[in-house]
Amino acid sequence: MIVQETRIKTSSGHKAVSRHVLSAAKNEAIRLMAGSDYLLKDWMKEAKREGIRYGLRHIAFNPSEAMTDQQLSDFAGDICRELGADPERTTFVIHQKDGKTHGHLLLPEWQEDHVLSSKFSWVRLEKLARLTEVRLGHALVPGRHDKAIVKALKEGGEHDAARKVEALIPTEKTPPPVAAYTSQARRMAERQDFDLPTARREIMTFWENSGNDLRKFRHFLSSKNWHMRAGDRTDRGREAHIIETADGVLIGSFTRLTKVRMKDFRQLLEDEASKKPLLDLRPIAQKSQAREARRIFLSQREHTDETTAERLRIQERLPSIVPFKNPERLSPGLQIYFKDWKTEMQAARGVLNAKHPLEKRYGPEIPLDIQSQRIMAWIQQGRERLKKAHEAVQRAREDLEQLEAGRWVLFKGQKVSKAEEALQQALAQLGEILRYIVQAVLYYLGLSGTKPAPLQRSRFRLNGR
Repeated sequence: MIVQETRIKTSSGHKAVSRHVLSAAKNEAIRLMAGSDYLLKDWMKEAKREGIRYGLRHIAFNPSEAMTDQQLSDFAGDICRELGADPERTTFVIHQKDGKTHGHLLLPEWQEDHVLSSKFSWVRLEKLARLTEVRLGHALVPGRHDKAIVKALKEGGEHDAARKVEALIPTEKTPPPVAAYTSQARRMAERQDFDLPTARREIMTFWENSGNDLRKFRHFLSSKNWHMRAGDRTDRGREAHIIETADGVLIGSFTRLTKVRMKDFRQLLEDEASKKPLLDLRPIAQKSQAREARRIFLSQREHTDETTAERLRIQERLPSIVPFKNPERLSPGLQIYFKDWKTEMQAARGVLNAKHPLEKRYGPEIPLDIQSQRIMAWIQQGRERLKKAHEAVQRAREDLEQLEAGRWVLFKGQKVSKAEEALQQALAQLGEILRYIVQAVLYYLGLSGTKPAPLQRSRFRLNGR
């Protein structure tokens, strides 16, 4: 039987533990044997009123073999008597999961006139678990405090049970059993839909395959998008490292998950730090500094010869630059690359030169790149003609203004009428050029099926120009 004890702070409240114990969704059945959610809330209020740091004591016990509800209730009563708790003021719930049952006992830390006993509570709870296993004939589960349990059983007169528990103690000195993760970490992982037991098994597999090499182990973790880093706690000189996912979900401590002693883990960290990185540039820098120091004592000719020889050695190691006209001199892999590149470029040009359905129907039967060249040529010609037309309009306006400001009244009317006619003719020519440019662009873009009409030459000439 495995027994776990958790003390819940008054600042945390009762809702989280109440939700887990009274309405856990992953259980097949939940049987409330005693207590209620209201009592948990009331006990928390009592602890706050008395100024106690902890308000509730949560004790979960999971037997390795099947136990009836009455046997689980009797074990809960033994816990109450051991810790000095009132058996009438308890919340006791039995969960059934995968056909097996386990119990959850919640006790108030404030027992009306005293605080619930917590002195060596882990040892005392393990002692109760071993006694219950002996009494029911179950297989004994080894724990961390078997030596202390044997001593307590002998002092209590339970010599038969002491001998059975003493047989669990290993003859060689080995690290005591430790939980791979705390109950709090497991609850946090469950709330985020993360399978913590499966992750622990994968981490154990990674560590076994790494050969006690932290570099390989970190590489295996990165394949699952996990990473290992130093823990956030710095008190008591701790050097613990934790493993978590990319989303920040805590999987557990490295030493807990891999069963490696802290002393051995420190040695592994030192070995990892002492190994040279894969790309170490320090030897290259040292050679360069030594070469520069030696060149100080060389003559100008010796320095030139050595520099030339070094440049030739470097050029021999560098890849040669080959023009595209001689692809047979390239490496086979590069030849394949250029062959594929040419094929892709031909396919791209075929797509660019492919005729659009509208172009097939309306536009000219010429490639797209040639169309672009012709359009740019027409735009250039149009700009030149527009410039000339604009200059003609400006000259006509200047002549008109001069005539209007003239003093010869006799010839004024006749000259003004000619100037106005010249201005109108220049404006008409400007509009004709604009019309031609727009029609040509629409035609060569395939947006119109009508070819642009040729420019209409004016019947008049402007001042002989």
